[in-house]
Amino acid sequence: KNYKTKKEEYAGHSFEWISQHLPVMTPENGARILDIGCNTGAFLSRFVHTGWDGYGVEPSQNMSRTAREEYTLNNIQTSLFQTGTFPAESFDFVSLLHTLEHLENPSLILKDIREVLRPDGTLYIEVPDIFHPKSAFYTSYFAAPHLYVFSRQTLERLLAAHGFRVVASGNIPRG
Repeated sequence: KNYKTKKEEYAGHSFEWISQHLPVMTPENGARILDIGCNTGAFLSRFVHTGWDGYGVEPSQNMSRTAREEYTLNNIQTSLFQTGTFPAESFDFVSLLHTLEHLENPSLILKDIREVLRPDGTLYIEVPDIFHPKSAFYTSYFAAPHLYVFSRQTLERLLAAHGFRVVASGNIPRG
């Protein structure tokens, strides 16, 4: 399978899991999603097609260009996510799919996300689970450097330290 096909499959698995486990899939008018590390835009485009106002941040010029050109996503910034990029409390849903483990300071990112997420908003994170036998950690660790590794427990502790409450967790197929 080519890279784009894999990303579309992964986006489908993630979107399906969210549809089954989180009460966010029927957006009100003006509902906004921010996908940090949006890659090709495959995941973000699924939200946009269901009525969300979609924004993405992606440091790779090639990936952000794909998001804009192939998925016609207009609100993609080719940059890293950082404080001041977006106004406070401007998003209903923020997602990081296989992104948090690549960032230099996950605590700082979560603090910054807390600022842009509305008080009743949802943060959705996917990371490889170091203890899961088919974890992406084992199959893709050397493809892009993972600066951090997480188990379900360590991720939940990190989130709690920043005032987030876990409402659902599970394993999503990746291959």
